[in-house]
Amino acid sequence: MNHTDHHGAAVSGTVREKNLKILFESFGYSLVKTIQECLTEGVQYEGCVKITPNEEYLEDGFKYFLVDGFCPQIQHYIELKGGDKAGTTEEKIFFDLTKIQDGVYAEYPMLYIFEGKKQNDKCTRKFIRDLNKLKAAGNSYAQMVTVVMYDDLTKEFLDQFANRPQTVLETSFV
Repeated sequence: MNHTDHHGAAVSGTVREKNLKILFESFGYSLVKTIQECLTEGVQYEGCVKITPNEEYLEDGFKYFLVDGFCPQIQHYIELKGGDKAGTTEEKIFFDLTKIQDGVYAEYPMLYIFEGKKQNDKCTRKFIRDLNKLKAAGNSYAQMVTVVMYDDLTKEFLDQFANRPQTVLETSFV
């Protein structure tokens, strides 16, 4: 089946991810996404990039979720949201919020990065407000998410995670 990227989202997302990888590397950090990159860095693809969801999601037909990357030096999932158009990205961030709340990304902490016009977008503000509500309500999975704007991403910012002991939740999906 041929898929056509009518609105350019896949191409622009790939470009953004490549630029993020270059930025991470300029700070001395790796960002892996492919099986080959994981093998090169000694990172397990399953669990670090390809996430198997809990039973509820499996029952609903979701087999796995892919994060935009994984940084082995700070042991964080990386999600990058950007673009200049309304629609798909906005829908994705709110589904991400649901997955965060439900503990889909429970094995490692997550850096959730907004890029481009999404840094000052109304949906970004809503996402952050709702994430903070989850944190205030004591949702342990939301506690593991740090939001950062691409323009604020620095070596010093990443260094703070490299120098911090990792907190990983023990989860069981009963």
